[in-house]
Amino acid sequence: MPTCNYVFLIVNYNSSYETNQFIRHVNQLDLKFSYSFVVVDNYYSDSQLEALKSYVCLYDNVDLLESKTNSGYACGNNIGLKYIFEKKIGDVVYVCNNDIEFKDPSFFYELNNGLATYDFVSARMEIASVTQNLDFRKKELLDDIASFIPKKLKVAQVSRKNASAGKWIHADWLNGSFFSGNISSFADIDYFDERTFLYCEERILGARAVSFNKSMAVHSELTYKHTEGAITTTSFNRFYLMEYLCDSRQVFYKYYTSGYKKILGTLFHKFVGSIFRVLKI
Repeated sequence: MPTCNYVFLIVNYNSSYETNQFIRHVNQLDLKFSYSFVVVDNYYSDSQLEALKSYVCLYDNVDLLESKTNSGYACGNNIGLKYIFEKKIGDVVYVCNNDIEFKDPSFFYELNNGLATYDFVSARMEIASVTQNLDFRKKELLDDIASFIPKKLKVAQVSRKNASAGKWIHADWLNGSFFSGNISSFADIDYFDERTFLYCEERILGARAVSFNKSMAVHSELTYKHTEGAITTTSFNRFYLMEYLCDSRQVFYKYYTSGYKKILGTLFHKFVGSIFRVLKI
């Protein structure tokens, strides 16, 4: 494959059809810059892998990397990122879920301009016609505790406004479903933390970025559509997903926080995770 400037990185798990649809969607945008795809298959079954291969062979700008086991989203992304870095396939990487859509090519032209100023950039999600708010500050421990309380029992939610103004807004984390950065920036922060299997990748990546003096920003006017949980909810039991969430938050609090947050955050999510571990049996 010839060297190109931009690479769409997709981690595929039991979703070969959706991956093919995403590649078709991007190709139909008629982007005016050189790009390619790297698809990492997090192994689900032989039949799914063969189906993915049958789709990939239809394109001349797709590299397929096969993982023999499913080691999680972070590990799958790292396989792709390290391949892109070592093979010098591209300079900018779009980390993408395969269940997202973009309105038109101008989305990317605006987004790419941001990388002249920031190390990692993203846009706002649209989920079920609802556009994500502009709060991309660090999640607090109370936010995480409250996330396990049924909505009907919540008295009120804290409303936080981002004080930043303008087109680009400083962010402590970016949406895991889509963001971009220079491949050198991913290498500088030592990629994703593979101690997580699913969830919290974006906040951990944000913490790593801060520790390496890397900047993150969200374009306040750009949006993309995301069918949230389309793949995970059909591939995993709900209690498994909640256990994965608790395990990943333990990693975050244990390795990326300090003081009382480190202690309470780790212990709380260890306790809640043990409940879901019992419920999944």
